[in-house]
Amino acid sequence: MPLKAFTLFVPNRSQNTVSVIDTLNNRILQTITVGVGPSNVVMTSDGKTAITLNTDGNTLSFIDTENFTVKDTVAVGNSPINAVITPDDKYIFVINRDDETIYKVNIKSAVVEATLPLGFRPTRITMKSDGSVIYTAGINGNNICVIDAATCSIITRIRLPQQINYVPVGLKLTPDDSVLIYVSSSSPMILAVDTTTNQVAQPVYSVNSQMFIPQDVVISSDGKNAFVVGISKTAGLIMKFKTSLPLGLSGSKYIFSIPYKVNISRDEKYLITSNTTSRNVYIFDINNLENYTPIYTGGTPSDIINDLTQNMIYIVNKGLEEVTCISTETKTIFTSYPVGQNPSTPAGAVINVPVPPYLITKRPYYTETEGFNILSGQKIIKDVVLNKVQGTPGIIQGTVLDSYNFPVKGASVFIRTEDGHVFDKVSTSDTGTYSFSLVKMEEEYEIIVSSPDFHYSKESVVEVEPGTVKILDFKLDEDVFSTKGVISGCVLNENGDSIENAVINVFKIDQGYPPIFKGHAFTNNSGEFYIPLLERGGYAVIQVKNGYLPNESLVIIDKEGQVTTVTNKLTIDPSNPSAEVSGTIRYEDGNVAANATVELYIIEGNKEYLYSNQRTDENGRYSFTKLKPGTYFLEIFKMINEGPDGMPV
Repeated sequence: MPLKAFTLFVPNRSQNTVSVIDTLNNRILQTITVGVGPSNVVMTSDGKTAITLNTDGNTLSFIDTENFTVKDTVAVGNSPINAVITPDDKYIFVINRDDETIYKVNIKSAVVEATLPLGFRPTRITMKSDGSVIYTAGINGNNICVIDAATCSIITRIRLPQQINYVPVGLKLTPDDSVLIYVSSSSPMILAVDTTTNQVAQPVYSVNSQMFIPQDVVISSDGKNAFVVGISKTAGLIMKFKTSLPLGLSGSKYIFSIPYKVNISRDEKYLITSNTTSRNVYIFDINNLENYTPIYTGGTPSDIINDLTQNMIYIVNKGLEEVTCISTETKTIFTSYPVGQNPSTPAGAVINVPVPPYLITKRPYYTETEGFNILSGQKIIKDVVLNKVQGTPGIIQGTVLDSYNFPVKGASVFIRTEDGHVFDKVSTSDTGTYSFSLVKMEEEYEIIVSSPDFHYSKESVVEVEPGTVKILDFKLDEDVFSTKGVISGCVLNENGDSIENAVINVFKIDQGYPPIFKGHAFTNNSGEFYIPLLERGGYAVIQVKNGYLPNESLVIIDKEGQVTTVTNKLTIDPSNPSAEVSGTIRYEDGNVAANATVELYIIEGNKEYLYSNQRTDENGRYSFTKLKPGTYFLEIFKMINEGPDGMPV
């Protein structure tokens, strides 16, 4: 089953490709080869088709968003630069700058059904919400062309105030389609058109180019305000207009950056400008422009697009060849996505995306046997059925950042149970993200994040709730070291040789209370072990190995960051224990469980601790030998990867 995710299609003009970004799972899904020089992408409202305007190749590329392939290519006029799609997704209207035309293209059949000469070089286009009327304006024209979409014919031309050449940088309709806002950067001008009469409404705001050069315009979703941004001498300027006719200037704000593009956040709380020359983004309180937060991005930030599912914005950065994701809630950079050369105007939609590998569900299979006694020299058979833990999976995901809020790539993230069973281990992605999907087996789990680059680990206790997504972010501070203690050491035999796969059990000791099991570790082939993240206090460290007498040491951790080394020699048990327990592990359906973890615990007084462990062979078999008499029990554990359909993968 695929996932629904807000997905960006970013054209890379100098590489003739489109980068497809899955923003939910923070990954580049595909890089698709399209026509020559894609400069813009538009999408159908159902999200099934993304269409690139290949300005340098005079074509359109139709991308099937289900399989991320180009399904059709259509030749259009010279330099297709902008386009609109009808609300029913039947037609795309493309303006071609260099041959001064508009093309009407059937999206389903990928056929040009009509062409219309415009008499100017069109650069801006917009459409009424019902798809009936199109407005377009261009560089060498002194009018706005009004087009009947059904017949692809000119209804009228709205004459601009003076017979001079304008360069439109904004052409936007209010949500109710009653007012059209036109903004020109050459012979700077801001005006409103009454769309019921197709007449320019007075007053017209003409500005000396030495005072203000507009760059972009955005209209609020309630249609009450328009914000025009641009250059004012050596500073930037935001002009706020009320859009109810007559058009009126209601406020302004000078800023120490040059805004190039402007947008309004999804929740309508913030006005966002991308400031190319100062290499930053400003997030303004839309109701109080004096209150703003600058965010440095570097490079050359340009186009701004809203996430349709959460309060995130995406900034195309041509200089860095990436798309920067910024949270408007925290006003911080969330992550960045590398794209191709010369990225241009993107489009986005909520579409189905493939389930990423890290969202494969971890399904635990677990059985704990009752205690059983083993006598001296006794050999018993203990066959066990491994039970599937039932339940709906929950998801834990997040991002690991450094002290400068940049993502940490390659950090190790572990999730484990209270008694030390590691459910899974993953490494963070290029964007610092991680994710686990697992079925709840215990009330709480421990997440441990460790990065060698920072010599620092962090931990957090988290609950896994069925059917929910838990966000758990971590910040690894470069100048902060772990405040937890470490017990490390080496286990040797009487000759001083290392003992491999000895079990190290650690219990927290508090006077007047039973020992609390804190976890276990196993020695490597050099006999070494390492147990981190221990709080201050006293610990009993029990080292065991089949055929040897166990050894218990007391360790006191009494200061932050303390590392205590414990090196002990295990003595061969003189009684030469020879008891054994063996058997076969099977699933509930009778099939053998290969590669399952079998742990043998021994009960001694008020302690029960891990005595030995191994994995079943290909026939589901296990065997523990050289056991001393005592009371034991088995824990059998295995993680199975399940796909979205619940089947093992």
